[in-house]
Amino acid sequence: MEIFAIILLLAVFYRMHYRLPIPENSEQRQSFIMVKKSLSLVLISLGYSSLFPVVFRNSGFAVATVLLRVGITEPAYYDVGLGSAAALYAMGITLAYNLHVQGSDKQG
Repeated sequence: MEIFAIILLLAVFYRMHYRLPIPENSEQRQSFIMVKKSLSLVLISLGYSSLFPVVFRNSGFAVATVLLRVGITEPAYYDVGLGSAAALYAMGITLAYNLHVQGSDKQG
């Protein structure tokens, strides 16, 4: 039943973005494609595990990837700040996930 829900979500996601115009600027196009790939990976990962901690971790990594991608295209100083913020965010997501998993192991 879960796999059917995942396939349905992917179909709806594809249908929603089917007629979206792709930006003309190559940097915007790359960012647009990167965001779509990140969202697709999160939706596909739901097929393997729909547990909240795993979905939280995978979604957090997708957001960190998008922040890194946006940071790469920004001018000097902003790119360093966004890249550092994305790295700290990813480390925070990893720490929160690991602490949750360790807490779950002690309780169960």
